[in-house]
Amino acid sequence: MSNKVRFAGAQIPVTQKLDENKKAILEAIKWAGKNNCDWLLTPEGSLSGYFPNFDLVTPNGMNDIAKATYEVVTEANKQGMGIALGTLWTDIEHRGTIRRNQIRYYDSEGKFLGATNKQYIVGGEDSPSHSWDQVLADPPGTTKTHYLNNVRTTGMICNDFWGNGFRFNAPSLMMLAKLHQCEVVLHSTNGDRGNDQDELWMEWHDVHLRMMSKQYQIPIITVDSCCDKFGENRDLPTSSKSGVLVDGQYVVSVPRTGQQHFYWDYFKPEPAENV
Repeated sequence: MSNKVRFAGAQIPVTQKLDENKKAILEAIKWAGKNNCDWLLTPEGSLSGYFPNFDLVTPNGMNDIAKATYEVVTEANKQGMGIALGTLWTDIEHRGTIRRNQIRYYDSEGKFLGATNKQYIVGGEDSPSHSWDQVLADPPGTTKTHYLNNVRTTGMICNDFWGNGFRFNAPSLMMLAKLHQCEVVLHSTNGDRGNDQDELWMEWHDVHLRMMSKQYQIPIITVDSCCDKFGENRDLPTSSKSGVLVDGQYVVSVPRTGQQHFYWDYFKPEPAENV
């Protein structure tokens, strides 16, 4: 078994139109397949779109999102890889319909491995990730790990990474990732942009990514949407730079505008020999 796992990332527009989002993800999957990638990471809300009532705007509601998920997972499997899919989702539970903001993991055979649920929420009640949708998911400070081709990973969605210790009196998920011996962090984000603080946030995001990768010595793969939350303005730079960080430096990065794809090879350390 090879100790190399090739992770791909997709910086793509996240719109409020399911078909457009699916098309961009399928293009990323085909690119990743041509480059012999094992896993693809997409931005926050990349399939469903990132907006309130996401599950009510298509003709068949959540069934349409589930069908689109099946289509992108099937295409990823045809390319021989798994996908870490950023999407909003609804679960039907005894407590009712629960909206969640997730990274959903499907392996190269289409098996659902589980999901990361967004924990640290900002914004008002019109936010698709407002706390009333999240309170029944994972409590702040929860760390879920998933083995992707035998690599122990954990996912963080947008403010799960940015907000630790900055806006919330809650544990740093990067610190917990280190304690759980995670080998790679997958960061799926969809940062706000188009206001007078863009430059400040962009600089802070980049420095924060660099500092966390340096402090905790865990590689970070990060992908952002390349348009505003409505999917209309596609000339804006990403709120954070998409790419891969190792030991405080971007070892892979792409331009901050437009649809971009990249990959990075992780080499799993050989187990130490007993002496």
